Amino acid sequence: MADLLSSASLLIAIVAVLYGLWYPDIKRGIETKVGLHLEPDKVSDVKGIMFRRALPLAISSLGLGLVFLKDTVRIVFSSVRSIRSSVPDHFRNYDAVSTAFVFVEFIWMYVALQLLGDLYSLAKKHSQLKSSPPFKA
Repeated sequence: MADLLSSASLLIAIVAVLYGLWYPDIKRGIETKVGLHLEPDKVSDVKGIMFRRALPLAISSLGLGLVFLKDTVRIVFSSVRSIRSSVPDHFRNYDAVSTAFVFVEFIWMYVALQLLGDLYSLAKKHSQLKSSPPFKA
């Protein structure tokens, strides 16, 4: 179990570092103002942020969450079974590493949902920017 927690933590740390580095760009893309006329540089900027930053992060974070979901469900069901059993001392079977693994998985699924929300916001902003009428001089 310790190897599983170590590998999950390492993979999550890599994606979290990229998220920290790329978050200012993602935020800038989401907060881009939609003008009255089509501005091609804004459209391409938001599209680049969406496909080069938010999409890879969303896919990798969701993928990591799904990879470790089976073990998380197994640990949770095992804990529930242990609590429901007739053993009077539930804390005798307590495993801090398994608990930490489940905690990390729940936090990571929240991050994955946040990234999916950011990706959705960028896609919506990109659509709004593209639907602006072209500028006529």
